[in-house]
Amino acid sequence: CLELIGMYGQIFSKEKEASKIVKEIQLNLEEFKVFLEHAPVLKTAYFIWKKPWMVAAKDTFINELLELNKFINYYGHLKRYPEVKLSEEYPESAELVLLSSEPFPFKEKHSVILKTFFPQARVMIVDGEAFSWYGSRLIHAFDYFKAMHQDLVKPNF
Repeated sequence: CLELIGMYGQIFSKEKEASKIVKEIQLNLEEFKVFLEHAPVLKTAYFIWKKPWMVAAKDTFINELLELNKFINYYGHLKRYPEVKLSEEYPESAELVLLSSEPFPFKEKHSVILKTFFPQARVMIVDGEAFSWYGSRLIHAFDYFKAMHQDLVKPNF
């Protein structure tokens, strides 16, 4: 991602601006890593679609950001964006379920539905742009991730 920003800077003769963006992302990333030093590692499912249920698995930018957040991808044994079958009869054991705000606009009613398949998990709707839009948007993503982690330590009612 940082290399791509640099390449765009060269292509559009905006090397100085691109370098500034890269440095700001790198600084925010380093601060975020320090912030996360004592954060728990959580087995996490990240849903991107409903009908059919689809998740982000390995070999995705989302997976990279999950790992950066100390979330072990529950579907990390699969590739890219697979469809998954869920069953109330055989509940899943993820500790955290993240429902992306895009491309599918998950709402609170979907949290209730997913809770039936992941009865032990905390279910949260998250900003899909923070997890999947790479480039200059990463400047603000780390502040979003910090706030998300702070929400995770609050009691889940």
